[in-house]
Amino acid sequence: MKLIFLSIQVYPIQSPEKKCKFSIAPTWVHTDVRYGALIRKGSVSVYTFVLQDALDYLGHPLAIDGVFGPGTERALKTWQTKNKLISDGVCGPSTWTAICSAVARKRGN
Repeated sequence: MKLIFLSIQVYPIQSPEKKCKFSIAPTWVHTDVRYGALIRKGSVSVYTFVLQDALDYLGHPLAIDGVFGPGTERALKTWQTKNKLISDGVCGPSTWTAICSAVARKRGN
């Protein structure tokens, strides 16, 4: 059995166009790495969608389509470098923890 847990809260945020959009950036994400639940280039999943939304929310605009392509990889590597993580373009437990913490800080949680 593969265990993957995801907690998402929806928050309204103001876009530059002053229109309200919603962010589903995670407050926490738990993946059981024993089953290989890592997100990397080529991944297509709801986790990729959530990662893309979080990166967008944190100032790295990209297409939010659930497909981990070159744009997502570039944004993730940039974010990892900026946050003193190994810039390998793979979103595993350390990166998820850091991204969730950054989202919470930005929201003031």
